[in-house]
Amino acid sequence: MDMALPYLWLWTLLAFVLMWTLFHVAKLSKKKSKLADAAVEDRRDSGADVIIVGAGVGGSALAYALAKDGRTVHVIERDMREPERIMGEIMQPGGRFMLAKLGLEADQVSLGEGFSWLCAVGCVPLAVCHCQPVRLEEGTVKSLIEENRVIKGVTYKTSTGQETTAFAPLTVVCDGCYSNLRRSLIDNNAEVLSYGAGYISKNCRLEEPETVHLIMSKPTFTLLYQISSNEVRCVSEVSPDNVLSISNGEMTTFFKKTIAPQVRFRPDE
Repeated sequence: MDMALPYLWLWTLLAFVLMWTLFHVAKLSKKKSKLADAAVEDRRDSGADVIIVGAGVGGSALAYALAKDGRTVHVIERDMREPERIMGEIMQPGGRFMLAKLGLEADQVSLGEGFSWLCAVGCVPLAVCHCQPVRLEEGTVKSLIEENRVIKGVTYKTSTGQETTAFAPLTVVCDGCYSNLRRSLIDNNAEVLSYGAGYISKNCRLEEPETVHLIMSKPTFTLLYQISSNEVRCVSEVSPDNVLSISNGEMTTFFKKTIAPQVRFRPDE
């Protein structure tokens, strides 16, 4: 009996070591399997080198430049329809110069000698649509996916309402300054001094369509500029202390009864 006891303890110890080794080998194998599955899922969900949130002038120009450099890009844009508000529609000479360097051209609007703006509605997204390495998708990005303080991708809702994810080594957020995603990422306390509001006059044309016109209307000035062969944008400054409601028709009434009568066009024949 005394001789059997040491052997019993030895076999018990060996059994414990064997069970401990098998447990940790199985755990390590399971961890490697999860990492492999995650890598496969990353490639399946996006397969892009870069995810860009927003297809405005900034996001589209970046996508175009990266694509020309051989990168695969996944652009997620909330609304692919032609915007009813000003979104990167005019830019100063520096912006126009940089777009020209990328090979993106659009109609220039002159503001006088040595100064110009660029009517860029739709010009950059259109170029990106024809760029092979770029996948342009309509969807609303809800949040960024972060692991160990590293952004892995985005969670977004597709145009059909399905919530899904996309992963890439780099994610760039180029959405608008008033987007819900941006509010969740940064604390924007910038003071708003004025807003620009306006309307589009259809079937009309400015006498000098290549020039921006300034109308000293009351109670505020109005800018007029041609945005297509038969459409003119009319924009007025609105004080942040007196922003009229759009939902109940106050803004529409203001432009119809106050601003529009002070603006005259010749019919587009």
